[in-house]
Amino acid sequence: MIDELRRKYPGADIQVIVVTFKILGTEDMARLNGNVQPIIQKASGMPDEILGEIKRHNRV
Repeated sequence: MIDELRRKYPGADIQVIVVTFKILGTEDMARLNGNVQPIIQKASGMPDEILGEIKRHNRV
């Protein structure tokens, strides 16, 4: 989906937030590497902490 958005709107600054319960494996991380920043996994904290991380990175 991200690749499709980039093809449709080249040069656009598109921010995508993905929330998943899945623990990302090596293959998932490799596919995302370089395409998203940062990767915040739900397992890394409570919902308030995750929301804080999203807000912190959205200001950049």
